[in-house]
Amino acid sequence: KQDKENRLNDEDFYNKGQLQLCIRSALLERDTAKYFGQMDPYVVFHYNDLKYETLSADERGRFPVWNQTFDLNINSMKDEIIFKLYDKDLGFLPDDAIGWVSAKLSALCINGGGEFDFEIYYDDDVAGTLRVLTKYTPIQEMSLNYDTMEIEIDIKDKEMTNNFIEAE
Repeated sequence: KQDKENRLNDEDFYNKGQLQLCIRSALLERDTAKYFGQMDPYVVFHYNDLKYETLSADERGRFPVWNQTFDLNINSMKDEIIFKLYDKDLGFLPDDAIGWVSAKLSALCINGGGEFDFEIYYDDDVAGTLRVLTKYTPIQEMSLNYDTMEIEIDIKDKEMTNNFIEAE
């Protein structure tokens, strides 16, 4: 039983880390701006009970660009993120849904991350493409980097102490 628990803990260890998620841009086929100018698209998603939201790409219509980066602490590669795209409307009107994208964290983190295009859906129709850029750092590499920094700080402290002693 102990071995099985240790294996599960090891699997958890390798499934955790930090994901830098940049929501870059979209190419939208669905246009919700029927009466007033261009769409003002923005993206909303939730992870670990937190809500994340880009700024609206004002008057960018079907070609929004955000280039906004979010840092996420990943707990499991089995998790999924659903990105919802909306058109920001005037204050008294509800925002129009443009569509949604579903992405597994394992797909966003594979090979340390990369640039990905995901199809946006509205009902059962393709409503465009969302482009995201990711960089994934597994927790074991974060620990290694931290230890390395700590060692470098210790060495510099000792060098400064030695220099101070020698100067007296």
